[in-house]
Amino acid sequence: LKIGIQVPAAYAFYGHSLESFNHLFFECSNTKKLWSILCLWLGYKMNIEGWEVELKWACKKAKSRKGINAITSYVFAITVAMIWRERNRIRFDKAKYDELQICREIVV
Repeated sequence: LKIGIQVPAAYAFYGHSLESFNHLFFECSNTKKLWSILCLWLGYKMNIEGWEVELKWACKKAKSRKGINAITSYVFAITVAMIWRERNRIRFDKAKYDELQICREIVV
């Protein structure tokens, strides 16, 4: 879908590689670290994989009736939204990426 907005193909967080969905969501060292910090906060020590693996894991948690799993799936959804928001802020507003600030916004 094209609506006439010209956006550089360079990756927003670094500017030197091409942006792709899979890279943006958890292959990138920045977004992988953000999700890793949040997983540790939730009590999960795990290796962060790509989008498909993380989405499948979060969906499995969402189907559980345990409270922590509901919270985990919510945090996953918020993290995805925040990554997209930060990508747009960096790209369009020339904002700086601050993973600790994003973590604070998510958990508070």
